Amino acid sequence: MMSSLRTWGPWCLLVLVLAVIAVIFAGKTAGPSVLSRGPAGWLGARKYLEERGIDVLLLDRPLGGTEEAEVLVTAFPWQQSPPLLPMDPIRSFVREGGTLLIGYSGELGGTKEQQLLELLEAPLTKLGPEPPLAPVAWWRHRQREWTLVPTQEVPGNHRGHISAAPAVPRPPERARILHRLEMNSPLNISPESPLNSSSDSSWAATMDFSLGQGHVVLFPAELISNARLSEAGSVQALEALIALAPPGPWAFDEFAHGLRPMGEDGGPQAPQVAFDLFVGHLFLLYLLALTALARRFGPPFKHPPIQAGSAAAFLRGLGTLHHRCGHHARAAELLLERTQALDPRRQIPPSLAALASGAGPRAFVRLAQGLAQKRSPDGPNNKE
Repeated sequence: MMSSLRTWGPWCLLVLVLAVIAVIFAGKTAGPSVLSRGPAGWLGARKYLEERGIDVLLLDRPLGGTEEAEVLVTAFPWQQSPPLLPMDPIRSFVREGGTLLIGYSGELGGTKEQQLLELLEAPLTKLGPEPPLAPVAWWRHRQREWTLVPTQEVPGNHRGHISAAPAVPRPPERARILHRLEMNSPLNISPESPLNSSSDSSWAATMDFSLGQGHVVLFPAELISNARLSEAGSVQALEALIALAPPGPWAFDEFAHGLRPMGEDGGPQAPQVAFDLFVGHLFLLYLLALTALARRFGPPFKHPPIQAGSAAAFLRGLGTLHHRCGHHARAAELLLERTQALDPRRQIPPSLAALASGAGPRAFVRLAQGLAQKRSPDGPNNKE
């Protein structure tokens, strides 16, 4: 059992790890990227903009070289590590007269999202308590949806729908509200939330405001995602974004979603290749370690058999072996020698000693019985 577990255990562990990785990354795409065909991607919105005659630029470098674009679009969650994604160029772009469109996710765990919205004076505000820990209650909590109602600033009356988020941006005082969240939606506003102090019966979801010489528009990233774009409310929201932005090129921040410039030979740049090779080496070392653990270290260990039984059974077995081999005569001679060595003063009768010569089974038994008889108290010899 232990040998089988040692042989197959590492391989079962490897299969389990690969299954977990597959489950984690099966639905993981580049998020709200205009190159993504997944449910959260913006490929449909990009195609819609191109059909409307709007030029689309894909940024594959850190923000800073966007002078040729009048509109900068970035969406959360970002897929890259914080050191590679500076935020000051985004604020400078707006203050110098650019138009910034931000699709927020509302996830409080996104540090960069919180930092950027705080720089833009629209920090994320928590809407409700932490999700429940019970699996069924947690799943129901994650399946909630909100209804977005357009204000008079947006033509038409098509309502949009998005998944419930833990937080929404708090609009600055100068902000103009484009979509609101209805109060009858399952918001579950916490008492300490600043949104609870508002006398309005709904809360802002999409807004725009000025910052410096530029313009900022905040909206839920899911509102124009591939999964929602077929809804009338989402198309109406996208048309409202087009109306708020100048007709110039729209630059989408794809560097934040993993897009990188190509090298001189047409392949990816060296740092990405080096990282891929590093990950490949780690995976190879892991497989070698599993192979080494799966192999047996030397011959299998066998426990020695446990000896069990009484002294009588052992002596009986030993006597049976000597009887089978015919050692009666030699045993009789040794019996006489041992008796005289034990008690030199004892006199053994000649008739009893004669039984030892060429003794058979019966003679050996009679000799043993004679020597085992007790000596009389008044004489050195035993009674025959």
